[in-house]
Amino acid sequence: GVWKASGRLMVAVFFFFYSEVLIRWTRRVADLLGVSWVGAYVDDDRARSTDDDRLLARNIELVRQLGGQIISTKDHDVVQGLLRIARQNDVTQIIVGKSKRSLLHRILSGGSLVNRLLQHSGPIDIYAVSANRTKAKQQLLKHLAKNSASMSLDDFGWLSAIVILTWV
Repeated sequence: GVWKASGRLMVAVFFFFYSEVLIRWTRRVADLLGVSWVGAYVDDDRARSTDDDRLLARNIELVRQLGGQIISTKDHDVVQGLLRIARQNDVTQIIVGKSKRSLLHRILSGGSLVNRLLQHSGPIDIYAVSANRTKAKQQLLKHLAKNSASMSLDDFGWLSAIVILTWV
């Protein structure tokens, strides 16, 4: 089982801009507590774009730069993959971002990542951290501006739709 005497933190690493906020938050808390920490990535074989791959590589490298260890696994269920990594590496606390998905999406997908982790984590503590979405959006816009020359009309349409839906 998990031994909580010393503690070990694990942050879920994804190919999202706000993963950087969670990674940095985890490192700060680990430093304050004087414990080790790891970044965990679960490859669920979902199709990813080239930009997603680049962002994932950037987040993984950030974990390494900040002194964390990266552990990855393959699993069709991200929650089960995260919990397996946590149990195999004596993790006592898992850090994930709060879900911003709609209630309908959470119902159709079997529940939010946070709720499913809470349901199946046993003695492992789960921390749902609200990532600074403003900073993540600024990073996204900066990234898009840098790559705007290669942006197709279709990409621009999707981006516009996302911005309008976010505003609404």
